[in-house]
Amino acid sequence: MKNIFVMDQTLCLAARGGAQTLSFREKMEIGKWIARMHPDMLDAGEIKNEKADAVLLHAIAPELKEIMLGCRCQLNAAAIDCAVSALSAAENPCIILTVPASPVRMEYDGHKKAPAMLEAIGEMTRYAAEKCACVAVCLEDATRAENEFLLSAIKTAADSGAKMVIVQDMVGSLLSDEFSAFIENARAAVPAGVKLIAGCSNDMDMAVADTVSALLHGADGACTALCSKECADTAALAHAMHQRGDRLGLDCTLNHTELNRAAGQIEKLLTARKSVSTPFAGSMPDEDAGNSVLTAGDDIAKVAAAVKSRGYDLSQEDIKHVSDAVAKLPVKKEVTARELDAIIASAAMQVPPTYKLVSYHVNCSNIIAPTAHVVLKKDDKELQGLSVGDGPIDAAFLAIEQIAGRHFELDDFQIQSVTEGRGAMGDALVKLRHEGRLYSGKGLSTDILGASISAYINALNKIAYEESNV
Repeated sequence: MKNIFVMDQTLCLAARGGAQTLSFREKMEIGKWIARMHPDMLDAGEIKNEKADAVLLHAIAPELKEIMLGCRCQLNAAAIDCAVSALSAAENPCIILTVPASPVRMEYDGHKKAPAMLEAIGEMTRYAAEKCACVAVCLEDATRAENEFLLSAIKTAADSGAKMVIVQDMVGSLLSDEFSAFIENARAAVPAGVKLIAGCSNDMDMAVADTVSALLHGADGACTALCSKECADTAALAHAMHQRGDRLGLDCTLNHTELNRAAGQIEKLLTARKSVSTPFAGSMPDEDAGNSVLTAGDDIAKVAAAVKSRGYDLSQEDIKHVSDAVAKLPVKKEVTARELDAIIASAAMQVPPTYKLVSYHVNCSNIIAPTAHVVLKKDDKELQGLSVGDGPIDAAFLAIEQIAGRHFELDDFQIQSVTEGRGAMGDALVKLRHEGRLYSGKGLSTDILGASISAYINALNKIAYEESNV
């Protein structure tokens, strides 16, 4: 029985494609579901934002355990170093070097002729192999590559230390027998001990058939993804293995039960309708918010671990402040994740305000779109923001962003009453994510709009202070 290597690209393809942008929390959720279905590798894609993507990979790594975590990078030392740093928390990291293989892509994407590209493959594969135990070389658009170059590239990659070679079809114009012949030809150049992975395009809805055919004619594994039209569907390939695997002599490590659940959850994430009028729409619910994460008697090490598990990256001084605040709680008090967020917002990164609220005016009714006019003071200068949103709080947040001149991902927003009666005080908590890190702010007022605006400004001030003191 041949155990095939499954390289899941769901996160990679979902993050780079589609009409909507995934939030950090949505990417994390996709990563967790992929880990549950247990492929051999999770392909996280290329690092676009060094800080934010590095934080994401660090957050996903503990979920994967023995599953490989792959990070794509171009053929240059700086990109490889960045990927190595981002994968430092993974038990089984893998650097995936992407190489344009067809003449057109080689010239226009790689800016090299064939001899120079072969030299770069050898040099950068050796460099990556010194930094990481597993290196894969992905030959993009391989089915349109010149045969001499294709075989030379495979041999060069293998001789330079690559553990895997991925031959990727980006056109999808080959029938199963044609793709089988292509794989057999490539297989001849792959030495023993090096895996040949087939990446089939689904342009003609034949990716699964082509993949199975490739596996029967020399490929050791396949690139797959859930809820994507670009390559073989993971669930469909697993179903094919379940139906015909015994007869074909093929098997895989995929967990069929978790795979079906993962497909449903990821499809909900990727197909959920999001408002086009606000970038804040569609955030993920925090399923752990009500769970106990600490007790008042826990030491600073447990507090630090709980803080990190919530996605914060605090200094030792701020962790001590949080630990001191937890220690002041009643002895047997259990601290929930939501309460820990509030403690962090109150105790960590208390900074001088860069922005101060001067005034806000919000219009909202059932016949007009919610609008907000916010005035903030910065360096003794008043700045104004005017925006329309999906609701009064949304409009106010967008007006503040207009003043700040940039968008921050709203990771979480909570508001609750802390006193009773008609004059009840509203306690708002805002969590903003900037370059992968979380910044939380609190606001307290009898006016929930005022509490929410104050909380947002409080978090914004922490970002502004940290940026000004880098």
